Amino acid sequence: MKRKVSWLVVAAAFLGCAAPATAAPVPKRDCQSRGEGPQPVRNLARPGDLQLGPVAFTGLKRVAEPRDFERFGDRRDSRILLKMPLKVRAGRVVTVSVRPLGSAALGLTFVEGVPLGTGVSTVKFVACDKDEPSFAHPGGVGPITVFPGGFTLSEPQCAIVRVRVRGHRFVYTRLVSFGMGQVSGNCDKL
Repeated sequence: MKRKVSWLVVAAAFLGCAAPATAAPVPKRDCQSRGEGPQPVRNLARPGDLQLGPVAFTGLKRVAEPRDFERFGDRRDSRILLKMPLKVRAGRVVTVSVRPLGSAALGLTFVEGVPLGTGVSTVKFVACDKDEPSFAHPGGVGPITVFPGGFTLSEPQCAIVRVRVRGHRFVYTRLVSFGMGQVSGNCDKL
């Protein structure tokens, strides 16, 4: 009887180790998938942008207030799309992830082929070197690489945005309000 039980334990342990769960690969945006304008982007963050270490989301601070959230949000098929391009310092590799605080749905829309209704929770960005030849203006890309995209949401909400920089242990983390008012007044109540 003891032998049968011990063989069952060994078999169960083997099966548990033999087939580990694999995480889905993280979608990636590389230098060639960047967006460009008529001249290089020189400032990482401007008023209204949300900066987290070597990245900044264009205009993300502005959508904290419900009025501005409604103004900038594009409502489609019971979803709210926010175009908030990501600016990344030249030569950096960063991984951005989002997590809603409540039960509302939230995702990143920086990856082609991902449904706008769901987005993805995590995307890796590989910024260009500043001397990478530009396809839109003379010279190099410059000190900042811009990636078009943004967020898809089911409703106004608060969320955690994280940025990990390759080669660094520190993780930049921010509580962000999407149409819920100032973070210190509303998001901390959840």
